[in-house]
Amino acid sequence: MYSVKNQQGYEYDLTLNLQGFTIDDIAQGAFFKKLGMRPFSPPWPAIVGEITAGSAAERAGLQPGDKMIAMDNQPISDWTAWANYVSERPGQDIEAEIERNNQKLILILRPENVNGKGRMGVYAPYFVTERYNLWGSFTQGLEKTWDISVLTLRVMVKMLTLQISHEHISGPISIAQFAGQSAQLGIVVFLSFLGLVSVSLAVINLLPVPLLDGGHLLLYLIEWIKGNPVTENTEFFLQRIGLTLLIGLMGLAIFNDLERLFN
Repeated sequence: MYSVKNQQGYEYDLTLNLQGFTIDDIAQGAFFKKLGMRPFSPPWPAIVGEITAGSAAERAGLQPGDKMIAMDNQPISDWTAWANYVSERPGQDIEAEIERNNQKLILILRPENVNGKGRMGVYAPYFVTERYNLWGSFTQGLEKTWDISVLTLRVMVKMLTLQISHEHISGPISIAQFAGQSAQLGIVVFLSFLGLVSVSLAVINLLPVPLLDGGHLLLYLIEWIKGNPVTENTEFFLQRIGLTLLIGLMGLAIFNDLERLFN
């Protein structure tokens, strides 16, 4: 339930039925579309910001600061129009008219085919930065850490109950790719990504699984309740279970990484 205000200034409550929505809808960027809503997006100029190394944009000769004027003689009004035009033409040649240093140029763009959509490897030069004082930064950090921890646990529960796909589990290859992409967007984005990974790994490390720190804490708790430690055979058996679970999780993560890499 949430409150809305109409044009006359009256407030009223609405209740949305979110049954059938999954984490997959959010991860695939289809939440608002499935909800039947389109979030407001200001008309940003189609100006190139950052370019990914080795991308289709770099091969075509695009440079940061280039302004898109037309695609195949069709005028481009804003960044959304440019992105949609490219997305609908994977692997196709596009005649792009751009403006660079007050001069007009013609370039041939060929978007890469990524899951059936065209991608140029270009980022918009528009970011929003919020600044806080020392105490505000501390409280915001605590809130963000708590939110990420809760989200990590929720995702794990939904994976165990088969509510979301195991394909969202990422391993070292995907983490390295995301780290490289975030580094290209600036130090703030890169540090935010490192914080996200660190908090998620900390939560996983505290799970009551043998071989992890959470597993040791569980054994200490059992020892405190019983008054004496568990037997060596029991501890060895639990460690074997924990090792099997960890190897299985790592194998699934690396399999997903390789599948994304080669597909």
